[in-house]
This record gives sequence, C-alpha cells and structure tokens, in this order.
Amino acid sequence: ANNRFQDYVLMQSRLTNKYKASLEAQTNLQDANNELAICIHEFGKKMAATEESGNASLGTCMMKISEVVMAQERLKSQQRAAEQEMMQHFLDFVNTTAPGIRSQKQRFDNAQQDYLDASLRLREMGMKSKVKLEEVRRAETDKMEKKAHYHLLTISLLDTLNTSVHEENAALLNIFTKWMESVSDFTAESNQILSREVSHVPAWKEAAASETKLKNEQKKKSADLIRNLNSDSENPAMVLMGPKATPAMSVRMTQDPVQKLLDQLIRNERKYVHGIVATQNLYLAEFKKDASLLSPDDEKKIFMNIGDLIDFHQRLLKALEKAYNCWPFPHLAGLFLDLFKMDVFLMYGDYVRQISGSRSTLKKVKHKKEQWKNLNKSIQQRHDIGSLSELLALPQYRLGAYISFFEDYLEAIQETEPDYIPAVDTLQHFEECYEDILDNGARATR
Repeated sequence: ANNRFQDYVLMQSRLTNKYKASLEAQTNLQDANNELAICIHEFGKKMAATEESGNASLGTCMMKISEVVMAQERLKSQQRAAEQEMMQHFLDFVNTTAPGIRSQKQRFDNAQQDYLDASLRLREMGMKSKVKLEEVRRAETDKMEKKAHYHLLTISLLDTLNTSVHEENAALLNIFTKWMESVSDFTAESNQILSREVSHVPAWKEAAASETKLKNEQKKKSADLIRNLNSDSENPAMVLMGPKATPAMSVRMTQDPVQKLLDQLIRNERKYVHGIVATQNLYLAEFKKDASLLSPDDEKKIFMNIGDLIDFHQRLLKALEKAYNCWPFPHLAGLFLDLFKMDVFLMYGDYVRQISGSRSTLKKVKHKKEQWKNLNKSIQQRHDIGSLSELLALPQYRLGAYISFFEDYLEAIQETEPDYIPAVDTLQHFEECYEDILDNGARATR
C-alpha cells in the first residue's frame, strides 16, 4: 500500500512540474499573442484610414483579426485559472499530504524495528542457562507492548494510505470536471466570437478578388513596358534591385530538438533571474530609501539568502548561453554537475526551510505599515512585475524545472550517446536532493 501511494505521489510530482512548465509557456505565449494583436491592430488601423479600397479592406480585416485574438487570449486566461487551481492542488498534495504520510510511515518502521528488537532480546534470554524469571517476564511484557503498538500503527498507516488515495481520487475527479467545464465554456465562447466576426468574410473575399484583378493588370503593364525597352538598355531588374543586390541567404528552418529544449530552458532561466533580481534591485532598493520601512532583522528574515541564489543563477545563465552559442554541446549533464555542487542544494534547502517565516514577516510588516503596502503596489505598476511575495516564492520550486528539463532531454537523445548515462545520474541526483529539500521545508513549516 505504501509503495502504491509513493508511486501516486511521484506521478503527481511529475505532473506538477509539467503543469508549471506548461503554464509558464502559456503565459509567455499569451504575452506574445497580445503584443502581436496590438501590432496587427495598429497596422490595420493605419491601412483602414487610407483612401485606396484594397488597403481599407485589408486594414479592417486585420483589425477584426486582432480583436478576435485578444478576445480569445482573455478566454484562455480564464481557462488557465482553472489549471492554476489544479496545479495548486497537486502542490498541496505533494508538499503537505505526502510528507505527513512519510512521517507516519517512519513511525511505523520504528515501531516495527522496536518489536523485532524486543523479540530478539527475549529469544536471547531463552538461550542463556541462567536468567532471572523477573527479567524474562519484563522482556515478555515489553515484547507484547511493542507488538501491540506495532499492530496499531500498521492498521493506522494502512487506513491512512487507502483513505488518502480515495480522497485524492475524489478531489481530482472534481478538479478535472471543473477543468473540462472551463474548456467547454472556452470553446463555446470562442465559437460565438468567430461566428460574430465571420459575417465580414464575404466582403473580404470580394476585396481579395478585386486586388488580384488589379495585380494581374499591373503585371501586364509591366510586361509590356519591358518588351518595349531597347535591347541595349540597362537591365530593368538591376534598376529595381540596385547594383549590390545579392541572392537571398538560405535560412535553416529546422533546429536540433535538444537545442530547442536548451533554448526554452534559457528563456525560462532569464525570466527566473529577472524575477529574483527584481527582489533586490527594485523592492529592497526602494525599501532601503526609508529606514522606517524595513528593519535589518526584518530584511534578513524576508529576503533570506536570495542574494546568493541570484549570484549562482547569473553564473548558470551565462554557462547555458555559452553552451547554446557553442552548439553542438555534447555534455549538458556535465555542465549541470559542475555547477550544482552540494552547497547549491544546501543553499536552496536553507531558502525553502525559511520561506514560511519570510511570508509571516512580510505579512506582519504589510499590515503594520500602510506606506509599505502603497510602495509595493507602486513598484508592481511601474515595472509590470509580480508582488514581492510572488517573486520570493519563485525559488521554492525552481529545481523542479531542471528535473523536467532532464526528463525531456533523456527522451530527446539516444541511449548510445555519451551524455545519456551522466544525464540519468544527474536527473536522479536532482530528484533525490529536491525531495529532501521539500521534505525538510514541510517539516519546518509544521
């Protein structure tokens, strides 16, 4: 039962990492789509303002497309809220429920060992020639007490394991049901938006046909003009292109799948570094301008050792970018093993263990000082970043991103490649260290 439960926890832990990466990717995509939609809308607006009918039709079409894209991104944002709730449930299960049951399993293991030790002591007494009857009775009583305690913990652990799985199954079914409903709502609203805008399509098709006709007429005029040129005249193609025109360079349309994974990791790493650097360069720098806002003790409790994390991840980012620029780079696993020494994991362990106290101190300071709250809000609005509490939470699960990367990396490379075995070892090392960090963090919270 315990093995089945631990498999359940491992599955949810991996699912959490995948969801987190997916939500980050979706957020990045939403930002890009919104920027694209704004650009399309502005360009379409300028085109629609011209007197030429083809330009005006194209401009109107582009504006409508941008409106559809922005509307769909708003709907997707609502859907992601449901996915965020789902991921939060997984996090709660993996970081709270699972460690609690691991602790109960440890008590069960200790009771089992105590019972075996008591049985062994009684057996050794029976093998001795001279033993006091009172000692034998005490040993027998101790054995029976240990046995009763062991049996009680056995029943309790088995009941907890089975109950937890049933409760989690019910909770997941409810969450997935909500998610399906949100997807259904998203699809229905998207169809409504498209149905509303599709009425413009016939007019756009007519405008496209008109533009095609004008193109053919212009092409015929150009052909007639070229035929009428004297044979010794300057090449019209050179007149149009200029004397320095050169053939277009071929563009590599494909990319190594491993390089794509590294590219995505670098993008996420830049975003992560940007977030944790903001805690120092924006929030802490602003708070230090007024000594009454933050005492040295509160500063230490709130920001912990995030400065050390910033230094490390800036070095990591440079190393990853260097590997990408020197592609092909056949030793990614070695790069991680060289950089992620045990002191880095200890640094993360200290951070995760103190994060609960950091949140409590931050909450206390916010409630006491209205100026702090206003300044925090002002920084968010001016720099378009998350709140301080959100940015400080980023390192808590960062190591999971590297675990996800190596899971995908192992799927992308062949088992015969030199980096495969080191990558397996790296993944296992990260998983073990990350699990210990989360367990210690959960115990510190309790």
